Formats: sequence, structure tokens, C-alpha cells
Amino acid sequence: MSQPPSVLTAPRLWDLVADGYSREIAPHLAKYADDALRLAEVGPGQIIADVACGPGALSLSAARAGARVLAIDFSPEMIARLREQCVREGVVSIDARVGDGMKLPYHNASVDCAFSMFGLMFFPDRAQGFHELGRVLKGTGKAVVASWVPTERVPLLADIYRTLGTILPTLPFGGTKTPLGCADDFRVEMAEAGFSNITVREIEHTLEVPSVEAFWIALARSTPPIHAVREHLGPERWEEVARQLVANLRTKWGNGPQRVPMIANLAMGVS
Repeated sequence: MSQPPSVLTAPRLWDLVADGYSREIAPHLAKYADDALRLAEVGPGQIIADVACGPGALSLSAARAGARVLAIDFSPEMIARLREQCVREGVVSIDARVGDGMKLPYHNASVDCAFSMFGLMFFPDRAQGFHELGRVLKGTGKAVVASWVPTERVPLLADIYRTLGTILPTLPFGGTKTPLGCADDFRVEMAEAGFSNITVREIEHTLEVPSVEAFWIALARSTPPIHAVREHLGPERWEEVARQLVANLRTKWGNGPQRVPMIANLAMGVS
């Protein structure tokens, strides 16, 4: 299904936040990656594709489990972070390359499992993204795709994106429908791409932060939609908006630690 243009469909913003994303976001995403690998029963000797891999939370977990990984992302800086981590850990079973998730450089029926963790949800043509996952899977291979539920179900996050969405309404999670935000969306789009035995599970991992301000700072360093608003406003206006947003959050949520329930949809289908 073709989607309206989004600021997240080009690599530039992802390149700009690659460092913050690797530090702030990837460690939490690793929990969902482990859930996805267990769901698909990935084990030693399997070949898997990690599409829109980012800095490689799933790729690294799969490699540690003994799988061979074909990792791809359109952001050169994200791939650079993954390659750096492979060197640090001595991982040699990950082929990490820059490329297009809607035009995978892999042969038909070449992988046992295919994953896209919070990546395919942003593709400008999700139907093509799902088609490519199915194309590279071996017969009865499994595809697992993750997305976030609508931000309204995560009140602290919803307060942030509601404010930013009034500034830049085209933001995902702002004034637009959350991509693949509900189970029915997954069932329809995966079925149209030829998948069967589709299941969708909700997975929740709580993020503990010392304060709303710390949460905001981490998001601002690591999240492309927020960086897009920053660029849209310019430095002076951005500082004003950020100060007011943090003040509003403190008024509503207080100054103490926060537990933020980060809820994901984890969908699996068989090719």
C-alpha cells in the first residue's frame, strides 16, 4: 500500500541520529529483537534477513545465536554502527550492507527467516516491502515484522507527539495514522502479499527513565521525527518549543522517575 510522503522515507535523518539511536534506542529494541527471534525459532545454521536493520539489534542477537545474517539498511551511518559493533565483538557472520528494503539484493528463496523490526512500517510502499520479504524466503519460511501501537496508548509519549504533531502534521505518530498500528492492518497487508498463518502479538517492555526531561533529551538525540521538527523550526524557535514542552511535561508528570510502557505489535506470517 503506497503511503503519503514522509520525512522518514529518506536516509538523511536516520544518518543524523545514528549515534544517538545506537546509544539510546537500540539497547531497548534488543528486547523486542529477542522476542522476534524466539517467535521465529531462529537457531544455529539458519540464514536470516534483517531488513531496515538500523544499528543491528536483531542482527547481533541472531549472530550470537549461531545464525548467518544478511543485514540491510538505507542509512549508511546505521550500517557503519553495525559494522563497528561487529568488529568490537568479533562477529563475522553478519553481511551488513547499504541498500533498499523494497528491492532486496538477495536471491529468491534464499533465507530461512526474514525480519523487519520497526523499519518496514515506514516504507513508502509497504506492499512492496512485504512482497520482498516473501520473495527471499524459502518455502514455508517465516517473516516477522514489528511496529509500534498508536501513541495514544503510551500517554507520556502521546503528550510529546501531540505537541510536535501540531507543528509538523505529516509526522508519523503526530497527526497521521500510526503505520501498522493495529493487528488488522498487519493481517490485511500480509495476506495481500501472499503470507498465510498470520499471527499478531502485543509485546510490552517498560522503559524506565529518571525524569520526563531525561526521556525528552534521549528522544531528541535519537528520534528522526523529532529531529525533523527541530529542522523545521530552526534553532531559536526549537529551543523555545523544547523548553515549553519540558515545562508542560513536568507540570503533568512531575519531576521524578517514569515507567514508560513501550508496546509493539509483533506479526508473523508464513510464505
